[in-house]
Amino acid sequence: MIILGIDPGVADIGYAIVKKDNKIKLESCGLIQVHGCSQNQRLCRIFEELSFIIDKYNPDACSIEKIFYFKNQKTVMDVSEGRGVIKLVLSRKNIQYREYTPKEVKRLISGNGLANKDQVRRSVEYILGSNFNNLQDDVTDAIALALIYSDDDSIYSR
Repeated sequence: MIILGIDPGVADIGYAIVKKDNKIKLESCGLIQVHGCSQNQRLCRIFEELSFIIDKYNPDACSIEKIFYFKNQKTVMDVSEGRGVIKLVLSRKNIQYREYTPKEVKRLISGNGLANKDQVRRSVEYILGSNFNNLQDDVTDAIALALIYSDDDSIYSR
């Protein structure tokens, strides 16, 4: 199974492609860079780059981080609009997705819903057996999102 993890943000969107077979392997990861773009350019870039990534890797499913509390209403709106474009692309490509709160991601990847960024990164490194010190937090979070995806509904009832 190939899983796409997406961490939507205001400035950039982290993404990761993880292949889960007998072994878990990180196929690709990076940023869709949208900082400095007008809102129209931002939404178009998200649509185009995410479509390209999906066409290239053909994921079976996707994990997206849910919006959590933002003090700034404009930030919430910008992230929400980007998430809408992400969901549109996934829907048009017939890719099922699950959404996770930041706390759920932390709990499922590290066992601690209050884990900090470093603890999440270390958990990702442990699972994949690689060092990710040089990756941006958005990318590390996207990897974590891809790793925690499960099509087994029973894990969500715990």
